[in-house]
Amino acid sequence: MKKILVIKLDHIGDYAITLPWLNDLREKGWRVDVVVSPWNLGWSEVCPWIKKWHSVSFPGYERIKLGNKHRFYALLALLKFWLNVIPEKYDVAVDLRMYPLDWRGKLVAWLSGARKRYGLKGIGEYFLDYPFEEPRGHQSERIGWLLKKIQPDLKLNYNNCVNIFNIKKKITCCTSRCWISFKEMAIRALV
Repeated sequence: MKKILVIKLDHIGDYAITLPWLNDLREKGWRVDVVVSPWNLGWSEVCPWIKKWHSVSFPGYERIKLGNKHRFYALLALLKFWLNVIPEKYDVAVDLRMYPLDWRGKLVAWLSGARKRYGLKGIGEYFLDYPFEEPRGHQSERIGWLLKKIQPDLKLNYNNCVNIFNIKKKITCCTSRCWISFKEMAIRALV
C-alpha cells in the first residue's frame, strides 16, 4: 500500500473541500495520513479512514497573538512532529495550501522525509521535488489538479462532496475550538 501525507494547514471550510479528494485517494489504494492546523483535528471524529492525524501550529497563522513564548512552543511542536513522522517512511507528501506565498506546508513536507514532495511554486519551493505553477479555478478544482499529478485517475465524486455553504453557516467560532456537529457533516460529506 502506498502512503501519502497530505498537508492542509488551512481553516475548517478550506479543509472540508479536500475530503472528497482524500476519500478518492483512499479508494485508489493509498493510505492517507494528514497534517492539519489544530482547529481541524475535530474532523478525525468523522473521517476514520484517515489513518493518522498530525497537528502543526505556526506562529502568525492562528488568529490570536501569543508572542515569543508561542514561537518557542511552535518550534518544539515541529521537532515533535518530525520525530513522529520520520518513522512512517511516506512515499509522497503533498502541500495542498493553495497559496504560493506560504512556505509552512512546504517545510512540513520536507520534514516528513517523504521520497517525493509536491506543492505549488513560490516561497519555499526548494523544499519540494515537484513544484507546480498555481492553476486557475475554484480551490477544489485546483486541489484535484494537484492530486492528479500523483494519482492521474482521480475523479471527484460529487455525491461525496461537502455542502460548503451549509457548513460555513454553522461554523461561528472555529478559532475558539467550538466544534460543530462533525457527525452531521460527515453524513452529508462521506456517505
